[in-house]
Amino acid sequence: MPTAEAGVTFVRGVCVDPTASTPSFFSDGVMAQLAKDVENWAPPAPAKPPTQSPPQAGLALVVRVVSTNSAGFENNLSLVVRIPAVPSLWAPPEPTASNYTELNAAHLAQQRLVQRLREEAAQKARDGAQALREFTLVRSYSAVTACASVLAVMVQGLSAEISGPQDTSFLIASDLADTQDRQLAGDFGQHPVVLLQPCPSGSLATCQRLADTFTAGLKRLGAGDVSVVRGELAESTVHGWLATQP
Repeated sequence: MPTAEAGVTFVRGVCVDPTASTPSFFSDGVMAQLAKDVENWAPPAPAKPPTQSPPQAGLALVVRVVSTNSAGFENNLSLVVRIPAVPSLWAPPEPTASNYTELNAAHLAQQRLVQRLREEAAQKARDGAQALREFTLVRSYSAVTACASVLAVMVQGLSAEISGPQDTSFLIASDLADTQDRQLAGDFGQHPVVLLQPCPSGSLATCQRLADTFTAGLKRLGAGDVSVVRGELAESTVHGWLATQP
């Protein structure tokens, strides 16, 4: 009996920093790009189900907002978007197969499942994009390290709920300047982290020092490769981090 290939789920965690130290167009632009890529994640299901199709990747996205109380429980600090992965649909059996009836019944059942999941994925993508566009960012003070720590815990918990193959990474969109006490917790599980860092001070030395200090904290929490990207490259960086699929 043929078996379906499972679709990989991209597990993504991002901290977005709308705090007063950085112009609001930075965090607004990050959220807008996230919404755009989520909306385009799952295409509409075809009206006529195909007889064969490859797997389609799913998405589990955690958005956490940097605030004065980044480790708090306020309802405007987190947003989770889930888009189911869709397994493959193998080719229909040859009518001359000795067990054609059994094989055809299995194929038709898989075809119905794939169609249902594709319809669900497309709807979840639309809903997720709308939720991202409507999510309110509040400007306050910066507990950036606390945001990253809570994000690691949330992503780890979400990942445990997902069956099948996963691809996990993190993005911290912030100037990385903590104005609140640093709080280190959680485990990044050796997954890669992208630091998307605007430099509002205009001092390259200051911004590099902030990035180095933040990277050291991430490494204490088990982060894998940590890369730093200038904030001016937000659109392409967010798109490449979130939407690039194998």
